[in-house]
Amino acid sequence: SGELPPITLLTRKRRHAVEWENTEQELPVAVAKKPRVTKATKRNPPAAGDGVRGLEGVWQEMERERKALICNHNEGVVKCLTSVEKTVSGVWGRSEQGLLSLGQTLSLMATGISTTERRMEDLRGLMARFQTSLSDMEQRQSQGRGVAQQGLKRDIQLIQQRSVRKANETQVTKVRQALQAMLMKL
Repeated sequence: SGELPPITLLTRKRRHAVEWENTEQELPVAVAKKPRVTKATKRNPPAAGDGVRGLEGVWQEMERERKALICNHNEGVVKCLTSVEKTVSGVWGRSEQGLLSLGQTLSLMATGISTTERRMEDLRGLMARFQTSLSDMEQRQSQGRGVAQQGLKRDIQLIQQRSVRKANETQVTKVRQALQAMLMKL
């Protein structure tokens, strides 16, 4: 007959299979799938209508990128390890050279701390003696001020008495003002 046999398209894992109903044998037909558009396929686009060669190009590009990545990673690891080794060796060398200097520095620091503590004790003693001397001086000043005020008052009284007897009222006033000014200064 001129009619085509009925077909059923089955899609599984992005592949197509054609099943013929009038035969027991299945004849799968490979249909090229459209490759995914990635950066690699943009750089190396597949030929029109040829998905197999496009996929091969993608795999080759991915392999090249993988090898380049591994190479760059290995070079970076070697550089990093070399830098770390140099740093560690330099630190150890400087540490060995500085151990003696560090011990001397610690000894000097201990001596300086003990000396500073002694100086602080001396300073505390000086401050205590200064406070005692200051309080004694203030007490003597207060006593001397009282004695001076009493003496000046007696002198004023004597001068006033003598001035009344020997001088006129103007001279007495001037003397009184001068003595009052002296009292105010004390």
